[in-house]
Formats: sequence, C-alpha cells, structure tokens
Amino acid sequence: MSQENILSVTIPPLIPSELMEEYRDFINPALREVVQATCLRRYLEGAIDLLLKDRLLSLADISESEWRKSDLDDKIVLVKEHIDKDLANKYFKIKNIGNKGAHYTAKRITPNEISNAVHHAVTIFEDLLVVYFKKHRIGTEGPVLTILSSLPPIKRVYILEKIWKQDRSNVWIIDKLSMAYLKSGDFQKSMNFLESVKDKIDEACYEDFVWKLENLQKNLHILDISGNVDDAARIFNILIKDEYFTKYPEFTNLFCVLVSGYNYK
Repeated sequence: MSQENILSVTIPPLIPSELMEEYRDFINPALREVVQATCLRRYLEGAIDLLLKDRLLSLADISESEWRKSDLDDKIVLVKEHIDKDLANKYFKIKNIGNKGAHYTAKRITPNEISNAVHHAVTIFEDLLVVYFKKHRIGTEGPVLTILSSLPPIKRVYILEKIWKQDRSNVWIIDKLSMAYLKSGDFQKSMNFLESVKDKIDEACYEDFVWKLENLQKNLHILDISGNVDDAARIFNILIKDEYFTKYPEFTNLFCVLVSGYNYK
C-alpha cells in the first residue's frame, strides 16, 4: 500500500467475521438508538464467547455447562477477576447501554451514549492485546511481535501507545512504535517521537533508529502493509509457525479467532 493510500484510507476495525452482522447494525445511524444498543450487547456477548471463553473456563475452573448458564454479568465479573479490571469496566459500560436498549421503560438512550459504547466495542481485540503485553513485556517474546506486525499499523499504534504509557524505558517499544507511526503514513510523527525519547536511549541507538526510519520512508511504496483484517489474515498465514501455538497459545489463539473467516488457512 502506498503512502498516499495509507493516508487516505479509513482502516476498518478489527472485527471477527462471526460478529460482523452485529457490528454493522450497531454502527448503522439509520437504526434507532435502542436497536443499536441491543446490537452492542449482543456483540459484547459474542466477543467474550469467541475471544475469552476458553481462557476463562481454565482460569476460573468452570465447566462448559456452567458457562452456558452464566449471564453476561457473571461473565464480565470473571473477566474482572481473572483477566483485567479495566477491561471488565469497559465491558460493563457496553452492557449497561445494551440493557437500556432491552427495556421499554428505560430512559431514552442518547447518541452520545451510543458513541461511547461503540468506541469501547470496536477496540475489544486491541485492548486484549494491551492486556497481554502488560503481563508479557514487549521484547521478551520475539515471535509475538512478528505476529503483531500483521495488523494494520494504526492498530499497532493504538496498542503500543497504551503500553508505552506504562513502560517508558522499553527500547523495543520505541523501535516498534516509531515504525508504526511511519507505516501508518506519518513520517514526521515517527521522527518527532524519536526526538522526544533521545534521553532514554544512547546516541548510537538513536542514530540507528533514525537511519531505519529514513530507509523505510524511501521504500514505503514497496512494503507489504496491512490495511484491514483480510490483509492481516494473509500476512498471518505467511508468518505463523506451528511452534507459536505451543509457545504462545494465548496470543496466537486471539489472532486465530480474529482472522477465522478471512481466508485464514
């Protein structure tokens, strides 16, 4: 994808194919807010089942039968107890808007409430990767970063910026985030970012990073840069190796769920 295309295209969210109908409904401005809210709740339920069920069954030591009997509140509580509290709080916000849509006597849902819930919903996949990197410091698992590179650069920026706030001494993040800025079409931002962190790296490292960015900028037009989930699936197919499933099952399985249905083999 050329730099001009990167800058002009709107990168779609990272949505598993099984949830596309709910996604298309809750972003449809022609639908009433109560309908959008109900679709948001359905989407959240589907996302938790697809992306987190297997982990929660194991971490919470519950059976498939117990899971099926659990309501959405119960499942979000499990996310809070076993995955991440901040993540669970986002899920509760989506669910609460969805509940308002399900009850005739509830107060009117505002467009702003829908907008906030949509904002949380469309980053569910990225937020799970942020949680992963909180527990597995970036740079400690090289193959995981290789898989991460299959995502559109702007999605990597979202993830890496979140982690950078908590780990500002990590040279790996400096390297990956500066390249993600560049590959998302903002060369100047990548250079400004490097300039802002000069005091965190030695001069030789800084000069190496600058050289890398300048070289990438010259060759940006020939790079295979992901622009959507179809691209991510194609690149994932090329990058993935069998041993990744054994060594990094949590991370790899998230990607498998994302790309399933998008020509993933």
